[in-house]
Amino acid sequence: MELPLDIRISARQRDGFRSSSAPWILQGMPRKILKMATEDEVPEDIEEYMKIGDQETRRDELARRMGVSGNVIWSELNDLIYDMNERIHPGTLDLSEIRKVKGKIDLQSVVCTILANKKIGMQYFQVLDKVYQPKNTTVTYTKPSSVYLDHNSRLQIVSGTRLLDYLTTPSDLTNVIDNFKLRLHVKDKAMILLSRATVRKGRIDIALNLSPDDDKFLDAIEHISSTDHITYGQDNIIAPFVIESMGIDNGTIVIHIFSDVDGSALEQWMAWCSEMFQRMLYSVISTLRDGSQAYYSPGLGGQFPIQFFRAFKGTVAALNREVNFDRIPDKLAIEELLHAYARSKKDRIMDERLDKVFGNTSNLESFLTHFLIFVQSFIMFNKIATYNERDDRGRYKSTEERLNVSRAVAKIARDGTGLISMKSANDDFASNTLKMLKTASPDSMTAFSTFIETHISDIRAYM
Repeated sequence: MELPLDIRISARQRDGFRSSSAPWILQGMPRKILKMATEDEVPEDIEEYMKIGDQETRRDELARRMGVSGNVIWSELNDLIYDMNERIHPGTLDLSEIRKVKGKIDLQSVVCTILANKKIGMQYFQVLDKVYQPKNTTVTYTKPSSVYLDHNSRLQIVSGTRLLDYLTTPSDLTNVIDNFKLRLHVKDKAMILLSRATVRKGRIDIALNLSPDDDKFLDAIEHISSTDHITYGQDNIIAPFVIESMGIDNGTIVIHIFSDVDGSALEQWMAWCSEMFQRMLYSVISTLRDGSQAYYSPGLGGQFPIQFFRAFKGTVAALNREVNFDRIPDKLAIEELLHAYARSKKDRIMDERLDKVFGNTSNLESFLTHFLIFVQSFIMFNKIATYNERDDRGRYKSTEERLNVSRAVAKIARDGTGLISMKSANDDFASNTLKMLKTASPDSMTAFSTFIETHISDIRAYM
């Protein structure tokens, strides 16, 4: 008799390229480094420990995101772990001690910083001395930033001394600007934030730290977390944004602004949201390939927007100079997009309100494609996350329902082609849905809207 797999996933802070502990970095290191340590220093279970996850794939993915070779990442991790060891257990490399510490760094930004400064011989210890504390899980970018009330009783944040820039590739270091001014709006209140920022094509990244001991810390975090739209620069440009949930309770503030003004910014925002969520889902499924327990960062992943629907509706409303957007249910906000796409002609959006936002049908179509892929990915995630939930009477879901999820996870996790097949299926779902919208009857549109509404409710439950 076939039995469902014993799999569990739950929310808890976890490691990633933007929040990396020494033990997690150690997993991705070249095996040759183990041979450099004496037998007494290598834990008996180190071979099993090093098998956690697909480390080679992880290294290659970091290299891809940074635009460097896998061999470069191998070499850099080697240098980095030795310098981290000096802050954990000075002297000979001690793998058992490294495994105990919980301190975190933005691994991608740290490695990018070193690679960008190779010509001047910068070493990892020079960066680690500023941003790495073995017993503190806070990812550090600045010294504590100043939070105060201006003469209009508005909250203002002035970034503390810069310790680490938020970088995606080594070349980003040449695109860093000082005194970038950002306004975070919550209805009729605006908080001003002044910080160093990294300007990339179509995106601006800001990262800074607040001190939890600051007497205005909670007020600042509440405002930041509730932001409905942002404006930046002297011209108060309205732009889609992501405020990451990862680390915000400890005062780590990471904000991404999508700055293109040709109508593609919101499409790029949705592409980011979909990609960040899929990365989290793939990580969960890959972990279940080697074990029965996996974790995801709270809020649908640490790099997912802290308020997904609020950020979307608030930005659309701001671009149309509207107020009271909170009265619009999330379901209606999405239905508006679906109907606008269904009624669009060639490259023209007939809905004037959405035409101001997207500019043309192509951008709207791309937004909906990314949104639908996100929804399909979420459906799989939600099935896994609720796999072991019990009802009010303490009963599990039916055996058949759990078997279906169990088989799907086993198929996807079996090898790399499973993830590729899932992605292809999600792409097909989005493409077929958009074709259906163009010819859908009123009843079909109503049925699809109900389908979307159900999953919107489930998505909100994780936020």
